[in-house]
Amino acid sequence: MEIEKIINIIEKKYQKENGMKEDFLGLQIKGKKEIKNILLTLDFTNDFLEEIKNYKIDLIISHHPLFFGEKAKLLQNDSILKAKYQFLKKEQINFYALHTNIDFNLDSIPHYQAKKLNCKNIKLIDDNRAISCELENETNFLDFIKLVRKNLDLLNDPFKTNLFFENKEMIKKIIIVSGAGGDILERVKESNVLYIIGELKHHHWIYASDHQLNILEIGHQSEKIFVDLVENFLFENLKTNLKIYKIYENKYHNC
Repeated sequence: MEIEKIINIIEKKYQKENGMKEDFLGLQIKGKKEIKNILLTLDFTNDFLEEIKNYKIDLIISHHPLFFGEKAKLLQNDSILKAKYQFLKKEQINFYALHTNIDFNLDSIPHYQAKKLNCKNIKLIDDNRAISCELENETNFLDFIKLVRKNLDLLNDPFKTNLFFENKEMIKKIIIVSGAGGDILERVKESNVLYIIGELKHHHWIYASDHQLNILEIGHQSEKIFVDLVENFLFENLKTNLKIYKIYENKYHNC
């Protein structure tokens, strides 16, 4: 299948204009025209270069872009990035970034997480940047943590919280934001919900505490669900015999 056809199918669903204006989306490196083998990953790292060769990958679809900024300047200042770029060019591998345009969509990472947590009344809020939903059954915080770890496959990931709920209060409504989405706290302030956020910057922790907003930070690695989300989308829409490979990679662990 031609790369242009695959991109058209993706961008019909996840339009680039729906992503953040300052984001770097789409085809960042152009390679072979005909695609047979696709690799899905959260990030492109040096750890799986051999797998890319062995599986004869023609297209990498990554959640995080390879280039965050002006390509020429980045390549000049970062030898590791330059080596990755040269590898992809030499092997004629296309690199496609599907980032905030998939975050700001009903069929998004937060939406997929909400379904995994058996939520109901799922809806987009904050200009499509987050998901508001309710748990099927009210639960206490400790049991909810167990549910999140199990259903989102985050058994060993470090979580953080500043919970202002009283010990006896049950969790019912949650707001889910992908990645470093702490800006939502300044736009959507609700005291009786639990915000589930991938990563929160220090000043947002201070803001949440000052406004008594309940936070559960589950780590940027929680976005690895992107791989399954895109795999399902491609299987449903490409309808060809393309081979799809997936890599789930943890770049850190508890110590």
